[in-house]
Amino acid sequence: MVKTLYFNLEDDIKTILARVKGEHSPDLVLVFPRRSYLFADAVNLKLLKKQLDVLRKNEISQLAVTNGGKYEGIIHLHDLIREGII
Repeated sequence: MVKTLYFNLEDDIKTILARVKGEHSPDLVLVFPRRSYLFADAVNLKLLKKQLDVLRKNEISQLAVTNGGKYEGIIHLHDLIREGII
């Protein structure tokens, strides 16, 4: 079963990693607000990817982006890797 985790605008990488570590579902969907602090620094995305790899939850290939609870779009992790961002 796919588990969806919703994050707040002010959630930092430490909070995000703690919540991801606490999930036992092999299939996760991570939903972040449009201006999430996670996107402020590429290092955050690298840390998230590394932790997901360690937890063997590396099947995540997209991040859903919301703005005020309204769906805005999707960020594809493969595109970020291809562009050298992470």
